[in-house]
Parts: sequence; C-alpha cells; structure tokens
Amino acid sequence: MNAIKNKTYTVEEYLAMNAASEEKWEYHDGHVYAMAGGTPKHSRVSANVIAALTNGLKDQDCVPYTSDAQLHIASQNRYVYPDAMVICGKEEYADDKQLQLTNPILIIEVLSESTKIKDEGEKFNWYKTIPSFKEYVLIESTAVFVKSFYREENDLWKIASAYKLTDSIYLHSLQISLSLKDIYNKIEGVIITENQ
Repeated sequence: MNAIKNKTYTVEEYLAMNAASEEKWEYHDGHVYAMAGGTPKHSRVSANVIAALTNGLKDQDCVPYTSDAQLHIASQNRYVYPDAMVICGKEEYADDKQLQLTNPILIIEVLSESTKIKDEGEKFNWYKTIPSFKEYVLIESTAVFVKSFYREENDLWKIASAYKLTDSIYLHSLQISLSLKDIYNKIEGVIITENQ
C-alpha cells in the first residue's frame, strides 16, 4: 500500500474521495493508502475461497463477501478491504448509506510477501476489537499452508493449521470445513511439502 504523503484526511474527506475514485483506498486514522493489486495466484486463491465458502454456507444464514466489500473498524478509526469475510444474520453498517460493513464473524487474508507480517500481527490486533469477530484465517498464496485462529473466550484463541492438499481446515465460527484441495484448485506453482 502506498500512502498519500503530507496530508491528513477526515473520515468525510476520505469517504468522498473513495466513492469518486476508480481505485480502492484504505483509511487508517487520518492517513489514506492506495490498495495494491494482487498477483494472479493471490486472486485465484481468493476466488477459490469465496466459491468454497458459498458452497459450504448454502444452508446457513451466513454470507461471504469478496475484497470489494469494505469493513469499518470503529474502535481503530479504520476502513479496510479484507480478502474475504463472512457475516451471519443481518448485516450491520457504519452509516445509512450501507457501504461499509461492521459485523463480520470471520475474516480471511490471503498472504503475500509484502503483507504477511502486517496481516499476522497489526491487522489481526485491529480485527480483534470488532465485537462480532470470532475467527481469523490466513492463507499462503505461494505454498500450501492455512492457519486459523478461533476465539474461544475474550483473550483466548485456539490455533489450527493445515499444510497438505488432503487436509481440511475446520472453521469453528461457521461449523464447516474448507478443503485445501478446493482452496488451491487449479493453482500452478504452489510449494507442496514432500509428504504430499
């Protein structure tokens, strides 16, 4: 992400700029950042995840959203675009325009070398402040590896990981499993361990 230097924006200025732009911009407590485009592998993993979630949730009152849906993290004064998120029940919005969602139960980030550290650390800490948020899933785009963090209590998180195409990752918040074979379907060049 590239910041617009030497300028601080109000939320109102940011929202007007973002609505008028063909690009996506994130807002981080007064600072505005352009969203970088992802690699084809990143895009394919994201598409596979949305397809798997859509299929797995067809009988539930839960809906997956792509990275085009914006999330408002009120406690952090941030507007961001996760790679995927799921909302169960009624959607809640930051304002009457119904453009920024506020109540995901699950958030997924597809990792790249440039975002990995931020996704695993700082961004996770922002997401933890969302009252509805129960589960965080990190997916490698260049290697077969998925890690999930599930909130059992306020500050107690259960961690699970999967790294074989024959594995599945169980999503506690949704009570469904995602197959790694589905997540990495038709993606060439991902690193696979020798055990597979």
